[in-house]
Amino acid sequence: MNCRRLIYINIAVYVALKLLWLLLPDVPADFEAVLQWIALPASAADALPRPWTLLSYSFVQVDFIHLLVNMLWLGWFGTILSGLRGNRAVTALYLGGAAAGACGFLLQSAICGTDSYGVLAGASAATAAITVATTAIAPRYRVRLLFLGEIPLIFVAPIALISFFSGATATVAAHIGGIAAGAAAAVIWRRRARANTEKVRQHLKRLSRKQALLDKARSSGYGSLSETERLELFNLTDNN
Repeated sequence: MNCRRLIYINIAVYVALKLLWLLLPDVPADFEAVLQWIALPASAADALPRPWTLLSYSFVQVDFIHLLVNMLWLGWFGTILSGLRGNRAVTALYLGGAAAGACGFLLQSAICGTDSYGVLAGASAATAAITVATTAIAPRYRVRLLFLGEIPLIFVAPIALISFFSGATATVAAHIGGIAAGAAAAVIWRRRARANTEKVRQHLKRLSRKQALLDKARSSGYGSLSETERLELFNLTDNN
C-alpha cells in the first residue's frame, strides 16, 4: 500500500464521520459511541477488548486542520520514503508508528491518569515515524520549496516535528512513540544497508582473487599454482 492509499483511507474515514455527525439522531451520544469503537481509549483496560483501536485510531481525524496537516506531511515524506524503501516500508512504518504511539499514549495515561485525556485519534504518531525515518536515512535528500529552492530534508523535518509536539501531554507522548519507531526503523535499515554493502564488497573481493588465480594458471599453467592456491581456487569456484 502506498502513501496515497493511506491518505485516501484517512480522508474516507473523516468524511464518513462527518456524515454520521449529520445523520445520527442523538449526535453527541451516538457519535461518541461510534468514536469509542475506532479511537484508542486512554485506559488499557478499555482498549484490551478492542485491540484494533491500537491501529485504527491512526485513521481517525476529527478536525479538518489536523487532517490537512497530517496528510500533507504523510504525502510529502511518505512519497520520498516509498521511492527509497518501497511501498511496503511506508505501510509497515505507518502501522508501526501508530502502534508505538498507542503504547506511548497508554503509558502516559497509566502514569498520569485518564480523566482528562478521553481517546486518542489522529495520524500524527504514524506520520512522525515516517518523517523521522525518511530524514534519518536520507538527510541530504533535497526537496523544492516555493521561494526557497531546494532544501535538504534535515532542515525541513524539524518544522514537521515541532508541529507534532503540540497539544495535551498524552498526545505528545504518542508522538514521541511514533518518533521512536521511526528512529528504530532507520537504524535497522541503515544496518541492513551496511551489511549488504559489506556482502557485495566481499563478493567482489572473491571474484577479483579468483580472476587473479585463473590468469596465473592460464599464463604459466595450472602447475604453477601452489597447493594452497589450488585449494583456494577450488573453494572460490565452488562458492560461486
